[in-house]
Amino acid sequence: MTYHNKPILAYFHSTCGGRTADDKYVWQGEDLPYLSSVYCPYCKSSPNFNWQVELTLDEVYEALAKRHKGVGKITAITLGREDSRVTVVKVEHTNGIIRMGGNDFRLMFDANKIKSLYFEAKQTSNGLVLNGNGWGHGVGLCQWGAKEMAQQGKGFDEILKFYYRNIRIMVYAVYK
Repeated sequence: MTYHNKPILAYFHSTCGGRTADDKYVWQGEDLPYLSSVYCPYCKSSPNFNWQVELTLDEVYEALAKRHKGVGKITAITLGREDSRVTVVKVEHTNGIIRMGGNDFRLMFDANKIKSLYFEAKQTSNGLVLNGNGWGHGVGLCQWGAKEMAQQGKGFDEILKFYYRNIRIMVYAVYK
């Protein structure tokens, strides 16, 4: 797969939850045009299409304290979004403010805890309840979506061009 005659970075994830993510909202760095967000109606049969988890303030504190010195009692957590996904997390605590990317926040916890950044959060007396969609970073090919597309009879080229926008599939022959 190429974009402007150069091989692409073919990122993939388990389940997008109905919409893939634009790479610029997940990772810092170059915004790759073939990794733009697409609506995906194909991954609904994934066991991780929808999920819910409780995240206690104690869990957030412990995760932060492993990476940041001097974390005080958490007083507020603010989530910033782009393209329906959490891209920025601001944690206010008695000793200051910690800002981080959404993916950095997600990766502070076990992979089964916050499965993706495609979630809504509701405050509880003990922390947050997250109602989310998908599993993984959400960039590129959705494996459960690709599986469903293949089961519907779509070819590999149609599947790849659905998830990686404006690419070319090139065939190289090696002769000896």
